[in-house]
Amino acid sequence: MKKYSTTKVLAYSQQQLSQLAITNYDIQKRFDGINKTRPYSKKIKPYNFATVGTACRVDPDTKEPIIPFLSEIKKLDEIPYMEFLDYKTGKKYPNDNSMEPQYYWKNMESVLEDYVEHKESKLEGNSGVLKRRHLTINQESIRYIGKESNELEQSEIFGVAKKDTVEYVNYQKKLRKIIDELTLEKALESQEYLEENFFILKRNLENGNQLF
Repeated sequence: MKKYSTTKVLAYSQQQLSQLAITNYDIQKRFDGINKTRPYSKKIKPYNFATVGTACRVDPDTKEPIIPFLSEIKKLDEIPYMEFLDYKTGKKYPNDNSMEPQYYWKNMESVLEDYVEHKESKLEGNSGVLKRRHLTINQESIRYIGKESNELEQSEIFGVAKKDTVEYVNYQKKLRKIIDELTLEKALESQEYLEENFFILKRNLENGNQLF
């Protein structure tokens, strides 16, 4: 069975634009402010498409990239001049403290320049024959994550965030480390913690038993 993506790039535009289907509550909620003032026939509903731009400026308050986000799709050359929402904050642009909307949409020329001039993260140096970087890995730097992604198609547009991958934590191992470093004096600082419990946990740790 062929799988159809809920995102697509809008071609023949001077700006970097994509379309994103409103397929979950988080995206739908971004339009609550707009929907309040609209009749039902004009409301933005699930499975409508939203237009998304690429961030090129940062919100001075949150220090997060401003991602232009709007529901209407008219002529492509009109989109950068329309009122839009910031995907992360829901803030409307333009506003009293902002520039005109066209300055928040990243153009294709800038996208190409970033691609050509971006720094190489896997290799050392900037030009010529580059050497591969050496990595130092220890047990603390290893994280067990699932191969699945919670928001795969959104990540392609907005970038990968920590919440997009599932991390699996070995809580027994984590507890064992905490108990191994725990002293009786530290344990007794809690009035609810009994000296008997401390020695039981230490004994289970030494014998390789389940902690609880």
